[in-house]
Amino acid sequence: MFVSDQHRFLFIHVQKTGGVTVERRLQQLMPEGRTARDTDVQRHSRLSTVLGRYPELTPYFIFGVVRNPWSRMVSWWRMVERTRERAANGDPWAVARLHGPDPHPFWSALDRTCPDFRTFVHEGTEDWTRLSRPQVDFLVTDGRFPDFVGRQESLEADLRAVAARYDLPWTPLPPPENADPNPPPSYREYYDDATRERVGEVFAKDVAYFGYDF
Repeated sequence: MFVSDQHRFLFIHVQKTGGVTVERRLQQLMPEGRTARDTDVQRHSRLSTVLGRYPELTPYFIFGVVRNPWSRMVSWWRMVERTRERAANGDPWAVARLHGPDPHPFWSALDRTCPDFRTFVHEGTEDWTRLSRPQVDFLVTDGRFPDFVGRQESLEADLRAVAARYDLPWTPLPPPENADPNPPPSYREYYDDATRERVGEVFAKDVAYFGYDF
């Protein structure tokens, strides 16, 4: 989350949509703004949570970013794979996260229970709400929909449009934060018919709202 009272602007950070890059650029554009660390909500809090805690933000310009659900699920899985690789190579952060005395409950559980992408899609989305919550649920509440929903697929252009709305200077984005250093040629190569259908079912609301397809 990012909010600027000066610009009357609120960004809702949906996981795995390039949100870290967005927050960093918004902090450059609106340096007086606040992030979730400065508030009583979490980084990935839903709009309903944010407005419930801070109803005075309701009339602000609300911005969010979404991503193709099939691509987004592969991005989740690649993070699992990269964390495993780092742990196998002895990275202290990854070892502690997966196998330490106080492991991260989400990531360590995925490591134990999801040996492959198929299991991750079918069982992970059954076991973990954060993997199955449609993106639209982060962004819509009581009839309040964001004033602008950007796309991870067109992030540069959409963020530039936000800057232009406030007459703020723009420079090209740096390489994405937390980017996959070895992305697959296409997210589609991860899917078979069953996993493709499962993601379509889980994120049917996103497909309907945002017009995504495989």
